[in-house]
Amino acid sequence: MNISILDKYDFLNILRQEHTEEYEVTADAISCYSKYYTIYSKENDWQEQPYASHRNQMSTAGCWLHNNSTNTIDISGDILTSVSAFSGLENVYPDLFQLFERLYHTIGNCIPWPEGGNLGGRPWKNGGSPDNYYRKISACNEIMLQKVKYDTACVNCKIAKQKTLGGSGYSSIQYWIDEIWKDKTWEDFVKINYLDDMVDENLMPIPFGLDGKIIDEKALKEIYLKNIKMIICRGYRITHKGNLEETDINGLYGELGI
Repeated sequence: MNISILDKYDFLNILRQEHTEEYEVTADAISCYSKYYTIYSKENDWQEQPYASHRNQMSTAGCWLHNNSTNTIDISGDILTSVSAFSGLENVYPDLFQLFERLYHTIGNCIPWPEGGNLGGRPWKNGGSPDNYYRKISACNEIMLQKVKYDTACVNCKIAKQKTLGGSGYSSIQYWIDEIWKDKTWEDFVKINYLDDMVDENLMPIPFGLDGKIIDEKALKEIYLKNIKMIICRGYRITHKGNLEETDINGLYGELGI
């Protein structure tokens, strides 16, 4: 497999890292969030903040988006599916693992995300990590459809007192949805965040794996390919106003032999 084929496609460029910050909070990533997500545009009073060794609402380095509205949660970014989701499986279909690694830090695998809302990647006994798109967008789905409700008092207090939001997790996501997405539907959330390829016909998140089925080597190949194609398609949608041209995508798959 010739992974260098990806280099000729702008929407599959690796995000530019200028310091030691994570790729999803680089100036390049934040600029993409402002450019391609109208909800976080300058017209909606969101401003790109330059790199700092400590962000406004987090103690870690990077850039972010800030809105001067009272007690607004800042927007940075998160990786949808981490390479740790395939931890321990590097030598099973190594060509596909390398392809996923190459796509890992492209815009199709990054999403604008509330500060403090990183859910982490706690290890699980089979060697992988739940740090994948399904866990994250399922959390948003459950909150937006009011299946769950998390206490946001602490988040509100910390923002008001200009303290960092580290470790707030689901509470930060709840606060973000209550504040920024309160007038939007789940369908809006999917469209605005270019998640079309990560949900099924009923707009429910598609499981990361194979929905509880036994994962053998053949099944693992399906999981690799599914997640690789999701990142490619989402990157295309982000840079093409939400549209997906099947001819273009299938041509790319043909070049890669997947």
